Amino acid sequence: MFCLLAAFVVTGATAVEPASRPFSVHDRDQDGVLSRDEYAALLGRMQERQKQRDMAGRFHSPRLLDFDAVDANGDGRITEEELGAALESQLERQRGYRHHRER
Repeated sequence: MFCLLAAFVVTGATAVEPASRPFSVHDRDQDGVLSRDEYAALLGRMQERQKQRDMAGRFHSPRLLDFDAVDANGDGRITEEELGAALESQLERQRGYRHHRER
C-alpha cells in the first residue's frame, strides 16, 4: 500500500493513472494543480486517517511523500502527472523492497 491512494486509481500491475475527479477534490481553487497549501491539507487528512487506522490495529503506515519530492519540475505546483509518477515510483520501490525481503 502507499499513501495518497485516494488521489489516484491504481490499475494493472504497474500503471498508476490519474483519476481527475479524485485529484480535483484536493484542488480547492480548481486551477488543475495542487499548491503547497493544498498538498499540505491533503497530507494532513492522510496523517489523520493513518492515526485512525493505527489505533484500529492496522499498524502499517505508508511513508508520506513531501511536496518537493513530488514536484518534479520544481515549479511550486503539483500536477496529476507529477503525483502519478511519484506514486508509481514509490510503488516500484515498495515492490522491490518486498521482493528483496522474500529472498
